[in-house]
Amino acid sequence: RKVLTDAMVQKLKPAPACKRNEFWDAVVPGFGLRVTDAGGKSFFLRSRIGSEQLRMSWHYPATSLEKARATAKAALQDIEKGIDPRLSLLAERQENQDRLRNTFKAVGERFMKQYAEPRLADNTQREYRRVLFGPDTEAWAKRPITSITRADVRFILDAMVERGSTSAANNALAYLKKFFGWCAEKDILEVPPTDRMKAPSPKTIGERALNESEIVEVWQAFNAAGGPFRDLFKLLLLTGQRRSEVG
Repeated sequence: RKVLTDAMVQKLKPAPACKRNEFWDAVVPGFGLRVTDAGGKSFFLRSRIGSEQLRMSWHYPATSLEKARATAKAALQDIEKGIDPRLSLLAERQENQDRLRNTFKAVGERFMKQYAEPRLADNTQREYRRVLFGPDTEAWAKRPITSITRADVRFILDAMVERGSTSAANNALAYLKKFFGWCAEKDILEVPPTDRMKAPSPKTIGERALNESEIVEVWQAFNAAGGPFRDLFKLLLLTGQRRSEVG
């Protein structure tokens, strides 16, 4: 029984073949370090809760001595209160798994697979990926999606406007509104941070329309252009659809 230190844990050699050595900590009762013949090391805690024997362990170096010792102390305190510390540990692991599963990037990937890819054109999918996984939102990647606030969204939109990307900022908000709205539909979020958020920059909408005589002129120009552009421009004029869709 010794006061375990980081240096001691690092220096301890593998146990003899077919055996394992256990070193008990003089600081925390029931806490110690196990070293196997293969050189594996893990911290452990042995105690009792009621009539049941309790065993807990933490692999080294994934768990440091400081972390393992602190967790063991907390477990002993729970036992004194009649609480099974394994339940707390299980809840903590579940919480960590939920946090990893619901990061902004992870939820973004689910959105692409479940919504965007089955329904949207390739160009639109690329725009969603640019907004969700591009440089403007890369700082959100590992954050829980529930931690993304209205101020966070406003910050990236303002930054886009400041660098002159006003149209891109408006488009980014439109894509983020759809994404966060989908998250709310899936009960991942309660209230989308983009709810009732206005476009960061005024939209530029053309007010000039061709009159009938001008339509005749451009129609003739389409014929003069010939080739695929003639049909493309005619379809644009006749249908009023987006250029990329007609193309």
